[in-house]
Amino acid sequence: MPNPLRSRIFASLLPCVVIACLSAPASAVAARTVEGPDAAVIRSLIEAGNDLAVAYDADTGLCARIRTDKAHLADIRDKGGVSMKRLLGVVERAQEPSVHEAFDHALRSVRKVEHTLDGAEEICRRGDNRLQATGYVYKMQDDAQLLVESGLRLCRTLQDALPRFTWPDCTRP
Repeated sequence: MPNPLRSRIFASLLPCVVIACLSAPASAVAARTVEGPDAAVIRSLIEAGNDLAVAYDADTGLCARIRTDKAHLADIRDKGGVSMKRLLGVVERAQEPSVHEAFDHALRSVRKVEHTLDGAEEICRRGDNRLQATGYVYKMQDDAQLLVESGLRLCRTLQDALPRFTWPDCTRP
């Protein structure tokens, strides 16, 4: 048999709990909603750069994978832009410039790799073996490595600015 006193106490406390949840700071509510997808974007940025650097170093089938790589990078760039907007709304005002600059640097690195792949695609149209012969493959490797470094830098900046979030390992790709 239910205890009527306990039911009345619970019923009287329920509005207080609802009010407390609704009046929670926006950053606390946002922290719960942005933590997962943004960390995944940062991780995919770092992993994409590392995967590309390794693949371009292997120098096999590069021309065949360029379109797929460009599509993957475009997806990361789009998601990165969304994450930047979302996280700039959560970060403290004093941290905004460093977070914005780190995101901007990382997204510029993505665009640089995309631009490099545009050039590689043009070289591939002229002949599959010309990427190595022209030395362009080294530019591809360097730009992919730059993407890794800018992703790690962004990760460290976000760890400092938003320590209550869970971020990927920012010390290595």
